[in-house]
Formats: sequence, structure tokens, C-alpha cells
Amino acid sequence: MTRTSEAAHGEVRSRNTREPRLADRLAAALDRPAAQQPEWPDPAQARTVVELLRTAPPIVAESETAQLSEQLAAVARGQAFLLQSGDCAETFAETTESHLRANLGLLKRMSLLLAHAAGLPVVPLARMAGQYAKPRSQSVDADGLPVYRGDMVNSAERTLAARTGDPDRMLRAHGHAARAMTLARRAYAQEPANPHTGLPSYLQGTPGGGRFVRTAEEIGRDPGPSSEQIYVGHEMLLLDYECAPLHPAGFTTGPEPLLANPIRVKIGPGTTPEEAVEYVRRLDPHATPGRLTFISRMGHSQVREVLPPIVEKVTSTGHQVVWQCDAMHGNSPRRGMVARPATSTTSSRRSTASSTSTAPSALTPAASTWRRPARTSPSAWAGPAASVRLTCQRATYRLRPSPE
Repeated sequence: MTRTSEAAHGEVRSRNTREPRLADRLAAALDRPAAQQPEWPDPAQARTVVELLRTAPPIVAESETAQLSEQLAAVARGQAFLLQSGDCAETFAETTESHLRANLGLLKRMSLLLAHAAGLPVVPLARMAGQYAKPRSQSVDADGLPVYRGDMVNSAERTLAARTGDPDRMLRAHGHAARAMTLARRAYAQEPANPHTGLPSYLQGTPGGGRFVRTAEEIGRDPGPSSEQIYVGHEMLLLDYECAPLHPAGFTTGPEPLLANPIRVKIGPGTTPEEAVEYVRRLDPHATPGRLTFISRMGHSQVREVLPPIVEKVTSTGHQVVWQCDAMHGNSPRRGMVARPATSTTSSRRSTASSTSTAPSALTPAASTWRRPARTSPSAWAGPAASVRLTCQRATYRLRPSPE
């Protein structure tokens, strides 16, 4: 589904901003067609919900977003790694303390193991507190019903009424996200700095199992420094939700970015080095370290051939971008028309291949082989800079003023 945002269309220019030109540029950007947007059956109700969201407090503080930008700059310079894990898509039903604590505890244990192996600090990023929307390749499912686009839009229940988009769900999503963020701040700092909570089932009876136990015991005796700060992020997919507050406009459409926040671009096997350089030119015009993240989703069978020329071409521009390998996506084997979950073997191969592509001394992250059922999946980063799957937080976004 491609359309403009109810939140932006015809309303941005009327809002009180410190710079009228910025409001005009913002309105022009958001009036452009956008993919993956739901078709609300009652646009007037959608506008009412957007107005309510504009008065809601932000999920994270602007200072936290600024701190993340600083951390990403260190990642881009090769001074740190950043590790993200979390649910592919959050649900309202799973926004519980037990589920969130389980995800946060796993992220902290993976961060400790990665920091021990890399000898560098690891910045933890949870895919949490806002990932309630899902991109879909089709608008209807096999039964002819509207596809499930995430709890922020509709219900997974297989009825026409449940699958019809409901803008009130955006308000529910904001409430769940706020509760998740409050718990994340408190719970992550309380997690013990000890990765040894039992041998994962997929390592039982393998040579790697013994190494895991020995490493965990060593870290348990001397955990070293660990971050008590947790960052959250999610895909800015549903524009009505993301653009409701006055400040946010997480889109860059011209030579000068509208948003000062870090942004990311997914690149696949069809991306050319020249296209990647053009992304850098448009999205990081001031060559700010860590401003831009490239997410390689190429599959373990293609990444060695496709990614190195892109890395070489982008690096030659002098821009310090963050290179990410999303090892859990793009590795799904198919049997006929049915996609199977990526195995730990293919995920590990892809992370290893991406590491080789980005730097001779790169680290192969242990997190890339982790498997968990249901909705939770890790993303692992390698190379001179680890990366984030997403860097735009739902916060008080900082708009970049127009140059004089």
C-alpha cells in the first residue's frame, strides 16, 4: 500500500515551527508517496488519533538519542561494537515484564560475551518499545483477507473485522511502548553481569558447548566493565505514528537532511557501489561518523561477492559509516513456495562472510548463531564497526535547520 501520511498531509505547514522554510520542506517530504502504509477506513478518526499522539510524551528523551549518536560515532570509528536483539515484531500481548526481562537479559549476556571476545565496549540496543508494525510484501493473504500489519494496525485474527485497520491501535501502541521503555531502563541495569545461565540447547553435545561454558565462567569471575545504559530502537514504518509529534520527520529527501538523528539504509544483492555512494552523499552530506548505517541483507551465498565492492567504494569517499550484518534475515531456505527459518549454520556463515568483507581483522560475533523460537531474533554486527539494525528512536527528534 502506497499513500501519503494522514499525520503530515496538509497539516505540517500549519504547525508552529521556529523556521518556516523547514516546515515547508518537511511538508513536501511527507507529501510524497510512502509504501507500507495502511488504508484507514475512517481517515477522520486517524487524524483525531494523530492529534492525540501529538500531545503524548515522547518514549525516550532527546538526550538519550544524542547519547546514541555519540555511541554510533565510536562504533563507526572502530572503537566499539553495537549489538541489537529483540522481537521481529512486538505484540501487545507480549509486552509483559517477564517477556521484556527475558529479552533484556539475553541482550546483556550476549553483550558481555561479545565484549570479552572483541576486547571493545559493546553498546546494547533493544529492538523494543515501538516495533508494533510489520512490512508486508502483499496486501492480502492466501484467504483474501487484508494482511496482518502488526498490532499497531490490525489484529492477526483471521476475520475481516479483525484485519481491518484501526487507528486507535496507535494509541495502544504508544501506551505499551511507554511501559516497555520504563521497564527497560530499570531492568537492564538490574541484570547480573554473568552470561552463564545454562547451556543453550543448540550447543548441547557440540564442541562449541564446552567453549561457551569456559568463556562464561571466565567472564563470571571477572566480568569487566558493562554498560548500564540501554538504548531502544524500531523501524519508522507507520508514518502516522512516527510523525505525530511536531519535531519528528525521519526522512531525508534532498541534499540537506531534515533530521539530525542517525539513519539507516538496507542494502540487498541488487545494490550497486554507485548507488551506495549516492546514498552516502545524500544522507550524510556533512560526513558525520556514525550518522549513516548500511544494513547488508544479502544471504550467505552472495555477500562475499556483492558487499566488498560496496565497502571499498563507500570507504573511498572518506565517510565513516556503520556496517551491519543482519544475519537472521535473507537466509531463509525455500522448499517450493514455503520459506523455512534461517538455521544457525547459515546465519553464522553470513556473519563470517560479512566480517571478511568489511575488515581483515573483523570479529565474527557469537550472537549471529543464536536461535530463539517465536518472534525474537538477534542481529549481529561485524567489521571495523558494529552496527544497529535501526537507529531512529521515537523521541523528540532534532530537526536540522536549513543552511543560510
